[in-house]
Amino acid sequence: MKKIVHVLLYGLLLAVVLTGIMGITHFIEKEDQRVEQEAERLLAAKKAAAENEADNSKTIQSENVRTVLVKKLPVYKEKKIVKIKADNDAEMLSYGDEVTLLEEDSLYAKIETKSGQKGYVWGDCIGLQAESAQTGQQFQAVVIDVEVLQEEQDEPEYTAQETICFNIARNLEKRLKERGYTVVMGKRAIEDAVSNAKIAELANQIQADAVVRVCTGYNTDPEVHGAAAYCCPRDSSYPAGAFADDSQKLGKKILRYYTKTTGFTSAGVLESDAFAGIRRSKVPVIVLNMGYLSNDKENSKMSGQKFQAKMAKGIADGLDAYFLWKQKEQAASS
Repeated sequence: MKKIVHVLLYGLLLAVVLTGIMGITHFIEKEDQRVEQEAERLLAAKKAAAENEADNSKTIQSENVRTVLVKKLPVYKEKKIVKIKADNDAEMLSYGDEVTLLEEDSLYAKIETKSGQKGYVWGDCIGLQAESAQTGQQFQAVVIDVEVLQEEQDEPEYTAQETICFNIARNLEKRLKERGYTVVMGKRAIEDAVSNAKIAELANQIQADAVVRVCTGYNTDPEVHGAAAYCCPRDSSYPAGAFADDSQKLGKKILRYYTKTTGFTSAGVLESDAFAGIRRSKVPVIVLNMGYLSNDKENSKMSGQKFQAKMAKGIADGLDAYFLWKQKEQAASS
């Protein structure tokens, strides 16, 4: 009897042990599955996060991609226009090249080129790809700068000249962009201390198609009035002399449409290499005296916003006429 009891007890104990072992095994299997599933979930989450980060990075990078809008564009090491020499290691970009925009201010943009070089370029010379798709006309880049003349002026007149000139420059920029031009501004405010000679150097480097420097005149004789365009003489020893013919034509076309739109009289195209922005130029360039602030009638007109819009339109129409002439000349010679 005792044997039977012992056998039963041992059997029961064995069954309990086996049940425990099976339970532990089942628990371990379940725990292994849970750990495996959690690891897969974490791996999937990390993969999704990495893909999302990559997509965001691509989006940000895509948003910061800019296209070169001028024929040639040097990459400067600093925010400074410098001469590019043959032995200079600066990278020279070309029209249509893509760069990544890193940061920008009112004049310069810090970029990274496809070769990995980082540096600074003139901000107006790069833009979104859509801005570079100029249709209906030959590619043209125009530099606009303000030539502020201080000739025996008091501070109020000098300030008025600055205000008018920058208003015209900004208005002209807007109109030309609407017409498909690439517009490069030499200055956006009087605080932008970039010399006329430096802007001429920039225009040379980007191979601008034309440079228009706007100013207003001031004379001790209040009866002096009218508009005039200044360009380099043909026989000048300065580099601009080689482009005098095109500069003369540029001045004539702009004066014709400017005076037609504003009603101002024309003093014609005058030869002068007294302006640094003209002397250093290796592209067609004029200084346009839009009128005299010392003349009450012209001062009153030029101070009005609606009339300033007319002034800008006249200059833009003159540029259209100049480039149309230029295209016909090139077609005839080809």
